[in-house]
Amino acid sequence: MNSSSKASFSFFLVFMLLSTLCFQIAPAFDYYILATQWASTFCTPRSRCIPNIPRDFVIHGLWPSNNNGHHPQDCNLADKFDYQNVVSLEPRLSQKWPDLLGSHIFWSKQWEKHGTCSGLSQLDYFDKALNVFDDIEPLSGVMGIKNKNYVPGSFLFPGVLVNEWGNQYGYFPKITCYYYPRLQLLFELHYNVSKDVDPSNGKLQPQSIIFPRNRNTCRSRGTIYFPN
Repeated sequence: MNSSSKASFSFFLVFMLLSTLCFQIAPAFDYYILATQWASTFCTPRSRCIPNIPRDFVIHGLWPSNNNGHHPQDCNLADKFDYQNVVSLEPRLSQKWPDLLGSHIFWSKQWEKHGTCSGLSQLDYFDKALNVFDDIEPLSGVMGIKNKNYVPGSFLFPGVLVNEWGNQYGYFPKITCYYYPRLQLLFELHYNVSKDVDPSNGKLQPQSIIFPRNRNTCRSRGTIYFPN
C-alpha cells in the first residue's frame, strides 16, 4: 500500500469512528419504565435539596428496558443535554420532574443515560415522560385505592399496596424503600409502560411488572412509613 492509499485509508477509519460517535443509533427495546420517587424520601438524607420540595411523587426517569433484563444505557454520549431544547416544557418540567438538588445536572444525567437510548429528540423524550406521568398520576392513584387511607404520614404494607393498585387499576407497579435508621420509608413506584401508543387513545399503556417477586423490593414484611 503506497503512502497515498495509506492516507486515504486512515482518513476513512477516522471518518467512520466520528460517525459512530456522533450518530449512534438507539438500540431496540421492549418497553419503558416510568420511575417515580417520593420527593420527601429523596431529600431525607440530603440537606441540599431545593426549598419547598413537592409533597408528591415526581419523575425520576423514563427508561427504555428489555424483557431479558439487559437495559440499554449511554447510547450516544456525544448527544449532550441542552436545557434550551426542553425549555418549552416549563413549568411542567420543574413541577413534575424537578431537579431536587437545584440544577440541570439531574436532567442531563437522565437524558444521557436513558434518553439517548429512546430514539427520540430531547424535547420528545421529556414530553413523553411528562405525559405518561400525567396519565398514571401516582399520588392520586395511591390515595384513591378503595377502603384504604393511604396518605402521607401513615404506615402501610408495601406488598398490599402493590396488590391493591393492581386489583383496582388493572396493572401491578413496583415499590422500593429507603432504609432510614430503624425505619423503612416509601421511596419509589415504578410502572412498566408500552413502547408504542395505543391507537384507540394515542397513549402509552401501563403494563404489569410480570413477576410478583419483582414488585416489592422493600426488605421488611412489616409496615413502611409514607413520609409527609
